[in-house]
Amino acid sequence: MLTAARHISLISHLIDRFSDDAVHRAKQACEVPALPWDQVEALTTAAVPLTRTLSHYTQALIPLTALTRPGQPQSMRSVLHRIELQSTLHTHLAAAHRALAETRTALGKPGPNTPPPAPPAC
Repeated sequence: MLTAARHISLISHLIDRFSDDAVHRAKQACEVPALPWDQVEALTTAAVPLTRTLSHYTQALIPLTALTRPGQPQSMRSVLHRIELQSTLHTHLAAAHRALAETRTALGKPGPNTPPPAPPAC
């Protein structure tokens, strides 16, 4: 649970930085028309899946909290409920992972499982 809370904090910080950087670069681009607008668009585009990541991590706290509760009964009903909670947790964490991959794509950065681009042919 502590790890999920830390992820939420880090993602919130990233969203804040993305928006601050986008506003700063937009102001610069308005003052100096020669500056590229692409960076502003990339930051704002990347912020969208990042906010979805935050949403999924936050929603994952509900089943995570229930699953880490000490002293749960071991009845058949509680075991089935735990299976449902684990499924919900997995669904939200998988969706958060996909949203993070979308963020990397929007920023033009390869992900950890993405092979590096081939070197240019000479």
